[in-house]
Amino acid sequence: MSETSSTFPRIITPIPSMLWWAIDKDEELNTLERGRMTAIEFFLSTAVSPDKGKVKEQELDLFSWMKGQSDRGLIRVYKSDESTSKLVQCLLSTSAAALAEIFGCETIYVQLYDDLIRRLEDIENPLEVQNQLLKQLGYQDQLRIKKEGRHSETANYIKFYSGRPQLADVEERLHLKGTFRMKQDGWMHRWEYRYCILCGSRLLIFRSGEAKGRPFVLNIYKGNVEEHKLNSNKRGVQNAVRIYSDVQKVAILIAFNSWTQYTTWFRKASKMTYRKSDELNLTSCCLENVPDHVFIHWHKHIHSLNLGRNFMRKQADPLPYGSEGSEKPLGFICDLPKFSHLRNLTLSDNELAVFPNQICDIITLKSLNLSRNVLSEISEEISRLKKLENLSLHSNQLTDLPQQLSKLNKLAILTVSFNRFSSFPDVLLMTHSLKSLVISGNNISKLPEDLKRLLNLEKLDLRLNPISGSLPDSINLMTNLNQLDITHTELDRFDSKTTPSLQLLACNSTSVRVLSLDDTAITEVVLSGGSLNTITMDTLSSNLVTLDVSRNALKELPESICDLPVLKEINVSRNLLTHLPARIFWHMRGLTKLNASANHIISLPDRIDKCLLQYLDASQNNLTTLPMSLLLRLTSLKELNLSCNQLTELPLTSDTQDMSILHLFLSNNQLTESAVAVISSYKTLVMLDLSHNGITKMADHFFAKMIDLEFVNLSGNLLTHLPSRLSTCYKLQILFAHSNRLTDIPDLSHCDSLRDLDISSNQLTSLPLAAQTYFPDLRYLDLSDNPNLILDRSCIPSLRTIKRLILEGVFDVPMVLSSMMPTGTVDCGYTSSYNYLWRFGSAEARGLGTVNSILSPTLVQHPYRIMQIKDTAYRRGKDGLFAIIEGYPTSDVSSELSLRLPNILLSEIDETSREISANYLKYAILNANKLLGKIGHFSAASIAICHIYQIPGGYILNTANVGQVEVVISRQGKPITLTQSHTVNRNATERVRVLNRRGFITEDKKVLGLSPTTRALGAFSLYPIITPDPYANSLRLSAVDEFLIIGSKGLWEFISYDLAIKVVKQFIDKPTCAAKRLRDLAIATGCQDNIAVLVVILSISSQVAGIEKMGAVSGSFYSTNEVSGLRRSGRMIRSKFEGIDLAEIGGEEVRAVHVDKHFGLKSKGQTAEGAQEYVTQADRRSHQKIVGGLKRVWPNLNVISEERDKVDFSNVKWPRMDRDEVKKFKISPAETDFVNITDLTIWVDPLDATQEYTENLLDFVTVMVCVAYKGYPLIGIVHLPFKMKTYFAWVGNGYDLPPSDYQHEDDKLRIIVSRSHAGDVEALVKKKILGDIEVIQAGGAGFKTLKVLEGQANFYIHVTKIKKWDICAPNAMLNTVKGSMTTLKGDTINYSGEDSPANNDGLFATLDKEGDPELLKALASG
Repeated sequence: MSETSSTFPRIITPIPSMLWWAIDKDEELNTLERGRMTAIEFFLSTAVSPDKGKVKEQELDLFSWMKGQSDRGLIRVYKSDESTSKLVQCLLSTSAAALAEIFGCETIYVQLYDDLIRRLEDIENPLEVQNQLLKQLGYQDQLRIKKEGRHSETANYIKFYSGRPQLADVEERLHLKGTFRMKQDGWMHRWEYRYCILCGSRLLIFRSGEAKGRPFVLNIYKGNVEEHKLNSNKRGVQNAVRIYSDVQKVAILIAFNSWTQYTTWFRKASKMTYRKSDELNLTSCCLENVPDHVFIHWHKHIHSLNLGRNFMRKQADPLPYGSEGSEKPLGFICDLPKFSHLRNLTLSDNELAVFPNQICDIITLKSLNLSRNVLSEISEEISRLKKLENLSLHSNQLTDLPQQLSKLNKLAILTVSFNRFSSFPDVLLMTHSLKSLVISGNNISKLPEDLKRLLNLEKLDLRLNPISGSLPDSINLMTNLNQLDITHTELDRFDSKTTPSLQLLACNSTSVRVLSLDDTAITEVVLSGGSLNTITMDTLSSNLVTLDVSRNALKELPESICDLPVLKEINVSRNLLTHLPARIFWHMRGLTKLNASANHIISLPDRIDKCLLQYLDASQNNLTTLPMSLLLRLTSLKELNLSCNQLTELPLTSDTQDMSILHLFLSNNQLTESAVAVISSYKTLVMLDLSHNGITKMADHFFAKMIDLEFVNLSGNLLTHLPSRLSTCYKLQILFAHSNRLTDIPDLSHCDSLRDLDISSNQLTSLPLAAQTYFPDLRYLDLSDNPNLILDRSCIPSLRTIKRLILEGVFDVPMVLSSMMPTGTVDCGYTSSYNYLWRFGSAEARGLGTVNSILSPTLVQHPYRIMQIKDTAYRRGKDGLFAIIEGYPTSDVSSELSLRLPNILLSEIDETSREISANYLKYAILNANKLLGKIGHFSAASIAICHIYQIPGGYILNTANVGQVEVVISRQGKPITLTQSHTVNRNATERVRVLNRRGFITEDKKVLGLSPTTRALGAFSLYPIITPDPYANSLRLSAVDEFLIIGSKGLWEFISYDLAIKVVKQFIDKPTCAAKRLRDLAIATGCQDNIAVLVVILSISSQVAGIEKMGAVSGSFYSTNEVSGLRRSGRMIRSKFEGIDLAEIGGEEVRAVHVDKHFGLKSKGQTAEGAQEYVTQADRRSHQKIVGGLKRVWPNLNVISEERDKVDFSNVKWPRMDRDEVKKFKISPAETDFVNITDLTIWVDPLDATQEYTENLLDFVTVMVCVAYKGYPLIGIVHLPFKMKTYFAWVGNGYDLPPSDYQHEDDKLRIIVSRSHAGDVEALVKKKILGDIEVIQAGGAGFKTLKVLEGQANFYIHVTKIKKWDICAPNAMLNTVKGSMTTLKGDTINYSGEDSPANNDGLFATLDKEGDPELLKALASG
């Protein structure tokens, strides 16, 4: 180990033995003047195992080195071959050049998200790069960010290299190369070693073992790649690839010594045979320049070059001094014009900050893609690209376009979306050749009136712009415009007459209330998720084919819609319709699809004639009867969904009629066995859902004719037996029959295709499974809640292939069964340490791929990608932990997280304070995500997690979610959402965040065209636009909190929060039945995706009823009943936690207003001394945060604040209820001592010393909170916002106050008084007191009391009226240290709040418990 030189006095010691290097700045070193840093190698290789105790101690030293120092941190640097890594201490000012000098390499490289690698510029700071990345991913705490640097797993996010690493996957994407034994008939008659490069569809073969001379180029496009077996010889060569060129009629054999090389070349060459010979795709190859062999040997043959997602440089770096004769590298952007036949060039996502003028020399270009860079302007040189037809500039930072753009006479397609345009660029109006203009995602609020000048425009995309009002009238002159997208704009009117040539209109999520459809060319209208309430048609449209107006506020469809001659599809789901047009089933001969679900329709039109309808969805309405001719006349019907109505009967069909229905959904009605008997004649059924009706029995022959049946749901009825002929449904894949009264089931051994079987919640005693019975495809079997079921050993062989076997509530489970099944397969339900306070039930289902398909009668199931965590006895039986993790497109991430997360959470709980804060959940999720490694690149997941635990006096529910899994709690029967939906469609904040990070959103509402969510775990390649940062929430549970519902995306897309709450309340004692009812309901209403539901019943009312009963009003938390009892040791200390945190939050608002200088100063009148009394924006904002925070946690608390503004709870966060500085205090009175909440009064001064605040005398400014018990000031908090210091005191328990050890040089009596009437007090005091007196002038009662506590003043005297919010907290502080604060009459001050908030008798404060009776008497008499 090298010794530390005394030359470097600032090196931190001791340094942990896990470190290899320490980098620090020494201002005295000359090397610093050259921008370099100093490094000392301290220790030998870490291969030597250090003593664990010493390492722990040294880690603490390391953290103490970083703590409180914002410019310090750790990074881990890997060797270029990744063989070893070194941990480095460094500063934010440490440059990449300095780091490279230390490691003796040319430069430092960084790899982000285990994907692309780039070279750090010399002036970049590695620590700053790392910190910024971690912040984007959700790490907020500075010390935690610093700690992340030491974890090797952080390399999954960011990895530094000393030199350029050679990564196999990157090299394979770029090219394959090497020296191999090769052979070809004709010109190579024997095996010879040749150097070759496979890049794109060209194989370059050199004439020796080195890349010298002119190579032979083999074009393998449309060729053939085959395996060629060789006989073994002494060289060990056994495998070869035969590559045949169909163009040149030449075959080459390449022999490999290793199997890895052989498979890599075979795979790559096979792919390249489909790649055109004039196209070269070098996407994501971490390039700074085009490879030499491409540039030298291929540049004349390339027509299309894709260099997207690289780090292309405009030109080579200057050659080192003295290297004039060296060969300069080629292939940079400045060299691209040498591709003389190039037509298509892509330089997207290359971090280009300046437009590369050199590409304007490629005059053959027809398509140029510069999207996803950081360009702020486009060069005027672009006008030289006379042949340019397609220009993509989206996701840059453009605010304008050059006028020379109009000179591109062939430019037809222009994409400038997701830039920073605040107005429509004028030059576009002069670019008359445009046919497609995509300008979405900007800040354009108004369209120009002369938009008509774009006469050739066919497509106009204006999505995600704040355009308001209506489209300009001149748009009707754009005779070629046939596609218009105004989704997520603020337009409130649209008239199809203004766009006579329009064929496709997309205006989802707009403010359009009236839609005018007239006889124009329009063929498709998509206006979903908006405010539409009226459709008008002055003249009938002869071309409209598709109309989607779902999720609006329509109360009726115009009758004239039935006169549209070619209309085929109508979607009016989720509106307010009470009826359909009377002629819809007989006058609309071309209508094939009608979706009218989730309305208020009470009946369907009676007349039905010659209707070709194939799809009808009228679920979730108020239907009680159906037209008698419905099934007789709808002869083409393929799918009928009438679920969630009030039907008691079904219409009859003819005995001779052949029904064509494939999918029939009648769930959640009131049908009986007589009503459904008619269904037995439907021979073509593939899916049948009769769940949750009143069916008591079904005929044995009911399924006899349904030979194609694949899905059956009979759950939630009153069946005691299933029809015996069910066993003849040989294609049956899914059978749900839970929640009946079944005592047995028929023999299903002939149903070889059976995959999912749910017969839970019945009265089964045995299963008809013999030892020879075998279900080759059975993956899911739920036998739970069959208490009389006995599983004997003979059935075990039949269950071995099952991936998911649920046995909750089955009490006789053979131990051998669990031992023979794979780990995690058998779920036997609750553990022996089951916590009765939270009971759960769960349900799941795989997606049904053809639920709404009318083209294929075959059912296709999606792979199940959802995992659940259900632990009622987490943390040794004390807590409850529940989660749903939904993976996509595979279950890799969800499986990994379900295994890791509970243990990671345990360690995070030990490390992080969790009182009324869900940050530990947030960081547990982030840490679990960090450990995903490689699977995090190819798969992603959404998650919602709930953690319930007890605190003194109640229970806390902390939640966190990422993506589309959501949590809802029922409070007094009303839903309260505890999570956020991270999608661009439902979350405007997320939409803005994506755009601010240079992301883009495609027409199908996907981020970057790939992700349906804006936040996800995994999906590393999409970071930081997609982020894993969870939304965390904390809720104090109350006696009126009934249950939680955790649901995957498939549930909440089809079931509203209110409906879900209503369903669960029906099964409050049976959470499993409730969860399955929700699952079945989602399937019945059209869900095709995977579904998972967790229902958690909260049985904590008896535990918290004596503490506080809370309810929900308008989405905010308010008390509905008084608190009957309150444990002081728990409640009072939490009040203190809240007060400290809220006072500091209020102080943040005070500082923020001062920085902005927007005081909003208003006068409240004059004080008793005649001075103006002001209120500022800071007073109001601080009041909102403090009072709102207190009211959110304790709504019944009596809070009196200086300001009276009504609190806006939407901007109020939960206060932190765990403070390290308070934990040390001994809590008293005794545990059994209770206080009533009505005896408490909270006094709040959101900003004390407002006058001084406006005069920039900031030392006097304080924020104060006080807790008074029966009028006695018990807890006092004084926060100094501009000194970032908080003092507090709790009578009888402890305090954190300034030391009272101030030493004066003389014996003067010092009295501190208010600045506004210092003269009056001084005159009075000198009149009444003899001796040498010094009067100190100061502002703010809090500040003056602190000076008394410090000993700088003997007395604090105030001779006029003063408000109690000014003095309550100071009074509590003096009481704590045995001081005194009284009126000038010597009376104690009552803070109960029952009388006036003003103290009219003056103020006298001192550290002396007895006060000064003689002085008080003298002052009172004066």
